[in-house]
Amino acid sequence: MWIATRAECQEMDRRATEEFGIPVATLMESAGEAVLQYVSENTRPVAVVCGVGHNGGDGFVVARLLAERGDQVTVFVAAESPDRLKGEGLARFNELPAGIPIHFGEFSQLTDERWDTVVDAILGIGAEGAPRGLAKAAIEAVNSCSATRISIDVPSGIDCDTGQAAGAWVRADETILLGLAKQFVFQGNGITAMRHWSLAPIGFPTKLLTQVRGAYLTDLSEVSEQLPIRRFDSHKGENGHVLIVAGSQSMRGAAVLAAMGAVRSGAGLVTVAGIPAVCDSVACHLPECLTMALPQSGDGIAPVAAQLIRANKGKWTGAVFGPGLGQSDNVRQFLAGVWDGWDIPSVIDADALNAVCEGVSLAPAPCILTPHPGEMGRLLRTSAQDVQSNRFTAIRQACEQFGKPVVLKGAYSLAATPGHPISVNPTGNPGMAAAGMGDVLCGVLATLLAQQLDPRIAAECATFWHGHAGDLCVEEQGDFGYTASDLARKLPDARATLTPA
Repeated sequence: MWIATRAECQEMDRRATEEFGIPVATLMESAGEAVLQYVSENTRPVAVVCGVGHNGGDGFVVARLLAERGDQVTVFVAAESPDRLKGEGLARFNELPAGIPIHFGEFSQLTDERWDTVVDAILGIGAEGAPRGLAKAAIEAVNSCSATRISIDVPSGIDCDTGQAAGAWVRADETILLGLAKQFVFQGNGITAMRHWSLAPIGFPTKLLTQVRGAYLTDLSEVSEQLPIRRFDSHKGENGHVLIVAGSQSMRGAAVLAAMGAVRSGAGLVTVAGIPAVCDSVACHLPECLTMALPQSGDGIAPVAAQLIRANKGKWTGAVFGPGLGQSDNVRQFLAGVWDGWDIPSVIDADALNAVCEGVSLAPAPCILTPHPGEMGRLLRTSAQDVQSNRFTAIRQACEQFGKPVVLKGAYSLAATPGHPISVNPTGNPGMAAAGMGDVLCGVLATLLAQQLDPRIAAECATFWHGHAGDLCVEEQGDFGYTASDLARKLPDARATLTPA
Protein backbone atom coordinates (compact mmCIF):
# COMPACT_ATOMS: atom_id res chain seq x y z
CA MET A 1 0.00 0.00 0.00
CA TRP A 2 1.49 3.32 -1.06
CA ILE A 3 1.57 6.23 1.37
CA ALA A 4 0.88 9.68 -0.04
CA THR A 5 1.76 13.24 0.85
CA ARG A 6 -0.75 16.08 0.81
CA ALA A 7 0.47 17.22 -2.61
CA GLU A 8 0.24 13.69 -4.02
CA CYS A 9 -3.34 13.30 -2.75
CA GLN A 10 -4.37 16.62 -4.26
CA GLU A 11 -2.75 15.65 -7.56
CA MET A 12 -4.56 12.30 -7.48
CA ASP A 13 -7.89 14.10 -6.96
CA ARG A 14 -7.13 16.37 -9.92
CA ARG A 15 -6.12 13.53 -12.24
CA ALA A 16 -9.13 11.41 -11.27
CA THR A 17 -11.42 14.19 -12.44
CA GLU A 18 -9.50 15.67 -15.37
CA GLU A 19 -7.87 12.55 -16.86
CA PHE A 20 -10.30 9.80 -15.89
CA GLY A 21 -13.54 11.78 -15.90
CA ILE A 22 -14.63 10.88 -12.39
CA PRO A 23 -16.75 13.71 -10.97
CA VAL A 24 -15.85 15.00 -7.52
CA ALA A 25 -19.44 14.31 -6.50
CA THR A 26 -18.94 10.62 -7.29
CA LEU A 27 -15.82 10.42 -5.11
CA MET A 28 -17.65 12.19 -2.29
CA GLU A 29 -20.56 9.78 -2.58
CA SER A 30 -18.18 6.83 -2.28
CA ALA A 31 -16.49 8.46 0.70
CA GLY A 32 -19.83 8.90 2.42
CA GLU A 33 -20.78 5.28 1.77
CA ALA A 34 -17.44 4.15 3.22
CA VAL A 35 -18.01 6.11 6.43
CA LEU A 36 -21.56 4.82 6.67
CA GLN A 37 -20.22 1.28 7.18
CA TYR A 38 -18.71 2.38 10.49
CA VAL A 39 -21.87 3.99 11.88
CA SER A 40 -24.11 1.46 13.60
CA GLU A 41 -27.81 1.49 12.80
CA ASN A 42 -29.61 2.33 16.04
CA THR A 43 -32.14 4.62 17.60
CA ARG A 44 -29.60 6.99 19.17
CA PRO A 45 -28.80 10.00 16.99
CA VAL A 46 -25.62 10.69 15.05
CA ALA A 47 -23.96 14.11 14.86
CA VAL A 48 -22.08 15.08 11.70
CA VAL A 49 -19.79 18.09 12.16
CA CYS A 50 -18.85 19.72 8.85
CA GLY A 51 -16.40 22.35 7.70
CA VAL A 52 -16.78 24.66 4.72
CA GLY A 53 -14.63 22.78 2.17
CA HIS A 54 -14.36 19.34 0.55
CA ASN A 55 -14.12 17.50 3.86
CA GLY A 56 -17.35 19.18 4.90
CA GLY A 57 -18.87 18.01 1.63
CA ASP A 58 -18.01 14.42 2.53
CA GLY A 59 -19.75 15.01 5.86
CA PHE A 60 -22.90 16.32 4.21
CA VAL A 61 -23.01 13.16 2.07
CA VAL A 62 -22.74 11.04 5.24
CA ALA A 63 -25.60 12.99 6.83
CA ARG A 64 -27.79 12.54 3.76
CA LEU A 65 -27.08 8.81 3.59
CA LEU A 66 -27.83 8.39 7.30
CA ALA A 67 -31.16 10.14 6.86
CA GLU A 68 -32.00 8.01 3.85
CA ARG A 69 -31.17 4.93 5.93
CA GLY A 70 -33.65 6.06 8.56
CA ASP A 71 -31.16 7.06 11.25
CA GLN A 72 -31.56 10.14 13.39
CA VAL A 73 -28.92 12.63 12.28
CA THR A 74 -28.10 16.23 13.17
CA VAL A 75 -25.66 18.41 11.24
CA PHE A 76 -23.37 20.99 12.84
CA VAL A 77 -21.52 23.39 10.55
CA ALA A 78 -18.37 25.35 11.39
CA ALA A 79 -19.68 28.47 9.66
CA GLU A 80 -22.05 31.31 10.55
CA SER A 81 -24.39 30.63 7.61
CA PRO A 82 -24.73 28.69 4.33
CA ASP A 83 -23.21 31.69 2.58
CA ARG A 84 -19.79 30.69 3.95
CA LEU A 85 -19.88 27.29 2.24
CA LYS A 86 -18.12 26.95 -1.09
CA GLY A 87 -17.69 24.71 -4.11
CA GLU A 88 -18.44 21.03 -3.70
CA GLY A 89 -19.15 21.53 0.00
CA LEU A 90 -22.01 23.89 -0.82
CA ALA A 91 -23.28 21.55 -3.54
CA ARG A 92 -23.46 18.62 -1.12
CA PHE A 93 -25.11 20.81 1.53
CA ASN A 94 -27.86 21.71 -0.94
CA GLU A 95 -28.57 17.99 -1.43
CA LEU A 96 -29.51 17.47 2.24
CA PRO A 97 -33.13 16.39 2.58
CA ALA A 98 -35.58 18.59 4.42
CA GLY A 99 -36.10 17.82 8.06
CA ILE A 100 -32.46 17.26 9.12
CA PRO A 101 -31.69 19.59 12.05
CA ILE A 102 -28.81 21.90 11.07
CA HIS A 103 -26.88 24.16 13.45
CA PHE A 104 -24.58 26.87 12.08
CA GLY A 105 -21.77 28.06 14.34
CA GLU A 106 -23.35 26.59 17.49
CA PHE A 107 -21.97 23.41 19.09
CA SER A 108 -23.27 23.41 22.64
CA GLN A 109 -25.58 20.47 21.94
CA LEU A 110 -22.59 18.29 21.03
CA THR A 111 -21.72 18.02 24.71
CA ASP A 112 -25.00 16.22 25.41
CA GLU A 113 -25.00 12.52 26.20
CA ARG A 114 -27.54 11.81 23.46
CA TRP A 115 -25.09 11.02 20.65
CA ASP A 116 -24.04 7.52 19.69
CA THR A 117 -21.53 8.66 17.05
CA VAL A 118 -19.97 11.96 16.02
CA VAL A 119 -18.53 12.22 12.50
CA ASP A 120 -15.65 14.69 12.15
CA ALA A 121 -15.69 16.34 8.70
CA ILE A 122 -14.36 19.72 9.79
CA LEU A 123 -10.91 20.03 8.20
CA GLY A 124 -9.39 17.90 5.45
CA ILE A 125 -5.92 17.12 4.15
CA GLY A 126 -5.42 20.63 2.76
CA ALA A 127 -5.64 22.32 6.15
CA GLU A 128 -2.41 23.72 7.59
CA GLY A 129 -1.60 25.53 10.83
CA ALA A 130 -3.65 25.85 14.01
CA PRO A 131 -7.45 25.73 13.61
CA ARG A 132 -9.09 29.06 14.33
CA GLY A 133 -12.52 30.46 14.99
CA LEU A 134 -15.46 28.15 14.48
CA ALA A 135 -13.26 25.29 13.24
CA LYS A 136 -11.42 25.33 16.57
CA ALA A 137 -14.68 25.57 18.51
CA ALA A 138 -16.09 22.62 16.56
CA ILE A 139 -13.01 20.49 17.28
CA GLU A 140 -13.18 21.26 20.99
CA ALA A 141 -16.88 20.38 21.05
CA VAL A 142 -16.24 17.07 19.28
CA ASN A 143 -13.59 16.16 21.84
CA SER A 144 -15.92 16.98 24.73
CA CYS A 145 -18.49 14.52 23.44
CA SER A 146 -18.53 11.01 24.95
CA ALA A 147 -19.73 9.41 21.71
CA THR A 148 -17.62 7.37 19.30
CA ARG A 149 -15.67 9.83 17.13
CA ILE A 150 -15.11 9.01 13.45
CA SER A 151 -12.86 11.25 11.34
CA ILE A 152 -13.01 11.41 7.56
CA ASP A 153 -9.56 11.10 5.93
CA VAL A 154 -7.66 12.93 8.70
CA PRO A 155 -8.54 13.93 12.28
CA SER A 156 -9.24 17.65 12.05
CA GLY A 157 -6.29 19.72 13.25
CA ILE A 158 -3.64 17.13 12.33
CA ASP A 159 -1.25 18.12 9.55
CA CYS A 160 -1.60 15.57 6.75
CA ASP A 161 2.14 15.37 6.10
CA THR A 162 3.92 15.82 9.42
CA GLY A 163 1.23 14.46 11.74
CA GLN A 164 1.81 17.48 13.96
CA ALA A 165 -0.96 19.46 15.64
CA ALA A 166 -0.34 23.20 15.81
CA GLY A 167 -3.44 23.70 17.96
CA ALA A 168 -6.69 21.88 18.72
CA TRP A 169 -7.14 18.46 17.12
CA VAL A 170 -9.78 15.74 17.16
CA ARG A 171 -9.10 12.63 19.23
CA ALA A 172 -10.64 10.10 16.87
CA ASP A 173 -11.66 6.54 17.68
CA GLU A 174 -11.68 5.64 13.99
CA THR A 175 -10.27 7.42 10.95
CA ILE A 176 -11.42 6.42 7.48
CA LEU A 177 -8.56 7.16 5.05
CA LEU A 178 -9.77 7.90 1.55
CA GLY A 179 -7.89 6.49 -1.44
CA LEU A 180 -4.42 6.11 0.07
CA ALA A 181 -2.77 6.10 3.47
CA LYS A 182 -1.19 9.41 4.49
CA GLN A 183 2.08 10.17 6.27
CA PHE A 184 0.36 11.61 9.35
CA VAL A 185 -0.74 8.11 10.38
CA PHE A 186 2.85 7.15 11.14
CA GLN A 187 4.35 10.16 12.91
CA GLY A 188 3.85 13.10 15.25
CA ASN A 189 0.51 13.53 16.99
CA GLY A 190 -1.01 11.53 14.17
CA ILE A 191 0.07 8.24 15.76
CA THR A 192 -2.00 8.99 18.86
CA ALA A 193 -4.75 11.02 17.18
CA MET A 194 -6.78 7.89 16.51
CA ARG A 195 -7.25 4.51 18.07
CA HIS A 196 -7.73 2.78 14.75
CA TRP A 197 -7.64 3.54 11.05
CA SER A 198 -8.88 1.83 7.92
CA LEU A 199 -8.61 2.48 4.20
CA ALA A 200 -11.48 3.14 1.78
CA PRO A 201 -10.46 3.07 -1.94
CA ILE A 202 -13.63 5.11 -2.96
CA GLY A 203 -13.20 4.44 -6.68
CA PHE A 204 -9.85 5.96 -7.63
CA PRO A 205 -8.44 4.28 -10.78
CA THR A 206 -5.93 1.51 -10.12
CA LYS A 207 -3.32 3.40 -12.14
CA LEU A 208 -3.43 6.23 -9.58
CA LEU A 209 -3.47 3.97 -6.53
CA THR A 210 -0.49 1.92 -7.70
CA GLN A 211 1.72 4.80 -8.83
CA VAL A 212 5.16 4.67 -7.20
CA ARG A 213 5.46 7.12 -4.31
CA GLY A 214 7.98 8.00 -1.63
CA ALA A 215 6.79 5.51 0.99
CA TYR A 216 4.73 2.35 1.31
CA LEU A 217 3.31 0.08 4.00
CA THR A 218 4.99 -3.32 4.05
CA ASP A 219 2.64 -6.28 3.80
CA LEU A 220 2.91 -9.92 4.78
CA SER A 221 2.91 -11.32 1.24
CA GLU A 222 5.85 -9.12 0.27
CA VAL A 223 7.88 -10.26 3.28
CA SER A 224 6.96 -13.90 2.70
CA GLU A 225 8.29 -13.76 -0.84
CA GLN A 226 11.59 -12.15 0.15
CA LEU A 227 12.65 -14.17 3.21
CA PRO A 228 15.26 -16.83 2.35
CA ILE A 229 14.05 -20.42 2.25
CA ARG A 230 16.30 -23.07 3.81
CA ARG A 231 17.14 -26.00 1.54
CA PHE A 232 16.29 -29.46 2.78
CA ASP A 233 19.91 -30.57 2.49
CA SER A 234 21.53 -27.40 3.88
CA HIS A 235 24.03 -27.42 6.73
CA LYS A 236 24.85 -24.84 9.40
CA GLY A 237 27.71 -23.33 7.46
CA GLU A 238 25.33 -22.38 4.64
CA ASN A 239 22.88 -20.57 6.90
CA GLY A 240 25.06 -17.70 7.96
CA HIS A 241 27.67 -17.17 10.64
CA VAL A 242 26.86 -14.07 12.69
CA LEU A 243 29.43 -12.17 14.72
CA ILE A 244 28.03 -10.15 17.64
CA VAL A 245 30.34 -7.58 19.18
CA ALA A 246 28.40 -6.36 22.17
CA GLY A 247 28.19 -6.01 25.93
CA SER A 248 30.29 -4.65 28.76
CA GLN A 249 30.69 -5.36 32.47
CA SER A 250 27.44 -3.60 33.36
CA MET A 251 25.47 -4.47 30.19
CA ARG A 252 26.11 -8.14 29.56
CA GLY A 253 22.47 -8.84 28.75
CA ALA A 254 22.62 -6.82 25.54
CA ALA A 255 24.98 -9.37 24.01
CA VAL A 256 22.82 -12.26 25.21
CA LEU A 257 19.67 -10.77 23.67
CA ALA A 258 21.32 -9.95 20.34
CA ALA A 259 22.67 -13.50 20.19
CA MET A 260 19.25 -14.88 21.09
CA GLY A 261 17.73 -12.90 18.21
CA ALA A 262 20.28 -14.39 15.81
CA VAL A 263 19.86 -17.96 17.09
CA ARG A 264 16.06 -17.81 17.09
CA SER A 265 15.93 -16.29 13.61
CA GLY A 266 17.87 -19.20 12.18
CA ALA A 267 21.54 -18.27 11.96
CA GLY A 268 23.59 -21.38 11.31
CA LEU A 269 26.35 -20.22 13.68
CA VAL A 270 26.62 -17.33 16.14
CA THR A 271 29.83 -16.05 17.71
CA VAL A 272 29.71 -13.48 20.50
CA ALA A 273 32.91 -11.48 20.89
CA GLY A 274 33.17 -9.57 24.13
CA ILE A 275 34.98 -9.21 27.42
CA PRO A 276 35.22 -12.40 29.52
CA ALA A 277 32.20 -11.56 31.70
CA VAL A 278 30.05 -11.13 28.59
CA CYS A 279 31.24 -14.42 27.14
CA ASP A 280 30.45 -16.17 30.42
CA SER A 281 26.90 -14.78 30.42
CA VAL A 282 26.33 -15.87 26.84
CA ALA A 283 27.66 -19.36 27.58
CA CYS A 284 25.27 -19.67 30.54
CA HIS A 285 22.18 -18.56 28.63
CA LEU A 286 22.90 -19.79 25.10
CA PRO A 287 25.06 -22.90 24.89
CA GLU A 288 24.41 -22.90 21.15
CA CYS A 289 26.68 -19.86 20.72
CA LEU A 290 30.42 -19.72 20.22
CA THR A 291 32.31 -17.10 22.22
CA MET A 292 35.48 -15.11 21.63
CA ALA A 293 36.93 -13.48 24.75
CA LEU A 294 38.42 -10.09 24.00
CA PRO A 295 41.00 -8.10 25.97
CA GLN A 296 39.37 -5.81 28.52
CA SER A 297 40.14 -2.25 29.54
CA GLY A 298 38.09 -0.79 32.36
CA ASP A 299 34.42 -1.75 31.98
CA GLY A 300 34.65 -2.74 28.32
CA ILE A 301 36.65 -3.84 25.31
CA ALA A 302 40.26 -2.71 24.92
CA PRO A 303 41.33 -1.09 21.64
CA VAL A 304 43.87 -3.86 20.97
CA ALA A 305 40.95 -6.31 20.59
CA ALA A 306 40.41 -4.91 17.08
CA GLN A 307 43.38 -6.95 15.88
CA LEU A 308 41.82 -10.20 17.09
CA ILE A 309 38.52 -9.47 15.34
CA ARG A 310 40.21 -8.54 12.08
CA ALA A 311 42.43 -11.63 12.19
CA ASN A 312 39.33 -13.86 12.24
CA LYS A 313 36.95 -11.94 9.99
CA GLY A 314 37.01 -14.60 7.29
CA LYS A 315 34.82 -16.79 9.53
CA TRP A 316 31.75 -14.54 9.52
CA THR A 317 29.15 -13.57 6.93
CA GLY A 318 27.26 -10.97 8.99
CA ALA A 319 27.90 -8.91 12.10
CA VAL A 320 26.39 -6.73 14.84
CA PHE A 321 28.28 -3.90 16.50
CA GLY A 322 27.10 -1.86 19.42
CA PRO A 323 24.56 -3.17 21.92
CA GLY A 324 25.82 -2.48 25.43
CA LEU A 325 29.41 -1.73 24.41
CA GLY A 326 29.59 1.51 26.37
CA GLN A 327 30.70 4.95 25.23
CA SER A 328 34.30 5.14 26.40
CA ASP A 329 37.19 6.37 24.29
CA ASN A 330 38.52 2.78 24.35
CA VAL A 331 35.37 1.57 22.62
CA ARG A 332 35.65 4.28 19.98
CA GLN A 333 39.28 3.35 19.31
CA PHE A 334 38.34 -0.33 19.10
CA LEU A 335 35.57 0.31 16.57
CA ALA A 336 37.76 2.58 14.47
CA GLY A 337 40.36 -0.17 14.33
CA VAL A 338 37.88 -2.89 13.37
CA TRP A 339 36.00 -0.86 10.77
CA ASP A 340 39.03 0.28 8.80
CA GLY A 341 38.48 -1.67 5.58
CA TRP A 342 35.80 -3.91 7.15
CA ASP A 343 33.80 -5.62 4.36
CA ILE A 344 31.35 -7.91 6.19
CA PRO A 345 27.68 -6.83 6.05
CA SER A 346 26.95 -5.37 9.48
CA VAL A 347 24.30 -3.92 11.77
CA ILE A 348 25.40 -0.69 13.49
CA ASP A 349 23.41 -0.15 16.67
CA ALA A 350 23.36 1.62 20.04
CA ASP A 351 26.85 2.52 21.28
CA ALA A 352 28.35 1.90 17.84
CA LEU A 353 26.00 4.61 16.57
CA ASN A 354 27.11 6.84 19.41
CA ALA A 355 30.70 6.29 18.27
CA VAL A 356 29.70 7.42 14.78
CA CYS A 357 28.19 10.54 16.35
CA GLU A 358 31.57 11.17 17.98
CA GLY A 359 33.39 11.02 14.67
CA VAL A 360 34.28 7.34 14.14
CA SER A 361 34.02 6.58 10.41
CA LEU A 362 31.58 3.90 9.37
CA ALA A 363 32.91 0.72 7.82
CA PRO A 364 32.84 0.62 4.00
CA ALA A 365 30.89 -2.66 4.21
CA PRO A 366 27.16 -2.86 3.49
CA CYS A 367 25.68 -1.65 6.79
CA ILE A 368 22.25 -1.10 8.33
CA LEU A 369 22.05 1.69 10.90
CA THR A 370 19.37 1.11 13.56
CA PRO A 371 18.84 4.28 15.62
CA HIS A 372 16.01 5.01 18.00
CA PRO A 373 14.78 8.65 17.88
CA GLY A 374 17.38 9.85 20.39
CA GLU A 375 20.24 8.26 18.48
CA MET A 376 18.85 9.57 15.21
CA GLY A 377 18.77 13.03 16.73
CA ARG A 378 22.45 12.75 17.65
CA LEU A 379 23.36 11.46 14.19
CA LEU A 380 21.61 14.41 12.56
CA ARG A 381 22.71 16.95 15.18
CA THR A 382 19.14 17.69 16.19
CA SER A 383 16.72 16.60 18.92
CA ALA A 384 14.68 13.44 19.30
CA GLN A 385 11.61 15.68 19.31
CA ASP A 386 12.54 17.11 15.92
CA VAL A 387 13.05 13.60 14.58
CA GLN A 388 9.65 12.47 15.81
CA SER A 389 7.97 15.57 14.41
CA ASN A 390 8.84 14.44 10.87
CA ARG A 391 10.21 10.92 10.81
CA PHE A 392 10.06 10.60 7.02
CA THR A 393 12.25 13.64 6.54
CA ALA A 394 14.68 12.52 9.25
CA ILE A 395 15.27 9.07 7.80
CA ARG A 396 15.77 10.47 4.30
CA GLN A 397 18.36 12.88 5.68
CA ALA A 398 20.18 10.05 7.46
CA CYS A 399 20.25 7.93 4.29
CA GLU A 400 21.65 10.82 2.31
CA GLN A 401 24.22 11.71 4.97
CA PHE A 402 25.59 8.20 5.53
CA GLY A 403 24.79 6.49 2.24
CA LYS A 404 23.53 3.40 4.09
CA PRO A 405 20.17 1.75 4.81
CA VAL A 406 18.62 3.06 8.04
CA VAL A 407 15.95 1.65 10.34
CA LEU A 408 14.32 4.31 12.53
CA LYS A 409 12.88 2.30 15.41
CA GLY A 410 9.63 3.04 17.18
CA ALA A 411 5.91 2.76 16.56
CA TYR A 412 5.67 2.05 12.82
CA SER A 413 9.42 1.59 12.38
CA LEU A 414 10.68 3.08 9.13
CA ALA A 415 13.28 1.41 6.90
CA ALA A 416 14.95 3.43 4.17
CA THR A 417 17.69 2.84 1.62
CA PRO A 418 19.24 5.54 -0.58
CA GLY A 419 17.40 5.74 -3.89
CA HIS A 420 14.37 3.69 -2.76
CA PRO A 421 10.95 4.43 -1.22
CA ILE A 422 10.64 4.26 2.54
CA SER A 423 9.15 1.07 3.99
CA VAL A 424 6.76 1.54 6.91
CA ASN A 425 6.37 -1.45 9.21
CA PRO A 426 2.78 -2.17 10.33
CA THR A 427 3.59 -4.88 12.89
CA GLY A 428 4.41 -4.45 16.57
CA ASN A 429 2.65 -2.99 19.59
CA PRO A 430 3.21 -0.76 22.65
CA GLY A 431 4.35 -3.74 24.73
CA MET A 432 7.59 -3.65 22.74
CA ALA A 433 8.54 -0.36 24.38
CA ALA A 434 10.77 -2.26 26.81
CA ALA A 435 14.46 -2.93 27.36
CA GLY A 436 16.28 -5.25 24.99
CA MET A 437 13.80 -5.31 22.11
CA GLY A 438 16.24 -3.50 19.82
CA ASP A 439 19.03 -5.93 20.72
CA VAL A 440 16.88 -8.83 19.53
CA LEU A 441 16.12 -6.94 16.30
CA CYS A 442 19.87 -6.58 15.70
CA GLY A 443 20.23 -10.35 15.82
CA VAL A 444 17.44 -10.84 13.27
CA LEU A 445 18.90 -8.23 10.94
CA ALA A 446 22.39 -9.71 11.14
CA THR A 447 21.07 -13.19 10.44
CA LEU A 448 19.39 -12.04 7.22
CA LEU A 449 22.54 -10.19 6.19
CA ALA A 450 24.62 -13.28 6.97
CA GLN A 451 22.28 -15.29 4.75
CA GLN A 452 23.14 -12.88 1.90
CA LEU A 453 19.89 -10.96 1.80
CA ASP A 454 20.22 -7.50 0.30
CA PRO A 455 20.45 -4.94 3.16
CA ARG A 456 17.37 -3.06 1.95
CA ILE A 457 15.27 -6.21 1.93
CA ALA A 458 16.80 -7.42 5.20
CA ALA A 459 15.81 -4.19 6.92
CA GLU A 460 12.24 -4.42 5.70
CA CYS A 461 11.79 -8.11 6.46
CA ALA A 462 13.48 -8.09 9.87
CA THR A 463 11.39 -5.21 11.22
CA PHE A 464 8.18 -6.90 10.05
CA TRP A 465 9.21 -10.30 11.46
CA HIS A 466 10.37 -8.81 14.77
CA GLY A 467 7.14 -6.81 15.21
CA HIS A 468 5.05 -9.83 14.27
CA ALA A 469 6.78 -11.85 17.02
CA GLY A 470 5.80 -9.08 19.44
CA ASP A 471 2.20 -9.33 18.26
CA LEU A 472 2.24 -13.08 18.94
CA CYS A 473 3.45 -12.30 22.48
CA VAL A 474 0.40 -10.08 22.98
CA GLU A 475 -1.91 -12.86 21.81
CA GLU A 476 -0.41 -15.25 24.33
CA GLN A 477 0.60 -13.05 27.28
CA GLY A 478 -1.31 -9.77 27.09
CA ASP A 479 -0.66 -6.23 25.98
CA PHE A 480 2.52 -5.63 27.97
CA GLY A 481 4.87 -7.21 30.50
CA TYR A 482 6.40 -9.67 28.08
CA THR A 483 10.16 -9.39 27.75
CA ALA A 484 12.69 -9.18 24.94
CA SER A 485 13.58 -12.81 25.70
CA ASP A 486 9.90 -13.74 25.31
CA LEU A 487 9.83 -12.01 21.94
CA ALA A 488 13.00 -13.77 20.78
CA ARG A 489 11.45 -17.12 21.66
CA LYS A 490 8.47 -16.24 19.46
CA LEU A 491 10.61 -15.58 16.38
CA PRO A 492 10.35 -19.17 15.04
CA ASP A 493 6.55 -19.13 15.45
CA ALA A 494 6.40 -15.77 13.72
CA ARG A 495 8.59 -17.01 10.87
CA ALA A 496 6.34 -20.05 10.41
CA THR A 497 3.38 -17.75 9.67
CA LEU A 498 5.47 -15.69 7.23
CA THR A 499 6.73 -18.62 5.16
CA PRO A 500 4.62 -19.28 2.04
CA ALA A 501 2.95 -22.68 1.89
